[in-house]
Parts: sequence; structure tokens; C-alpha cells
Amino acid sequence: MVVVLAESLGLSVIAEGMELQAQADLLAHIGSHVYQGDMFSRPLPVDAFESLMKRTLISPFP
Repeated sequence: MVVVLAESLGLSVIAEGMELQAQADLLAHIGSHVYQGDMFSRPLPVDAFESLMKRTLISPFP
């Protein structure tokens, strides 16, 4: 219901606490496609987060 209500108000939903792929699959099925949580990474200090992003994101610039 939260996803439906948010969409009716023109808002996006970010699901917190994602730990299992099954949770992500269920939320994707009902229309929420943005998540955060331990499924992706434990909380990190800024320098470790920046390093992780540099390793995992594909930059559009060489």
C-alpha cells in the first residue's frame, strides 16, 4: 500500500533494510525498484564506500 500511495502522490519509494533477494523480488513485483540494505553492503566509512563505488560502478568516462 505504501508504494501505491506514494505513486498516487507522484513520489518514489526507497525500501530500507533489504537483506534478501526474495524481498527485492517482491518489491520489484509491486513496483518499487530502489533499495538499500545489507544485501548490497554493510554500513561503511566514507573512504571504504568511495573505494567500493570506484570498483563496482562503470564510469562513462575513461
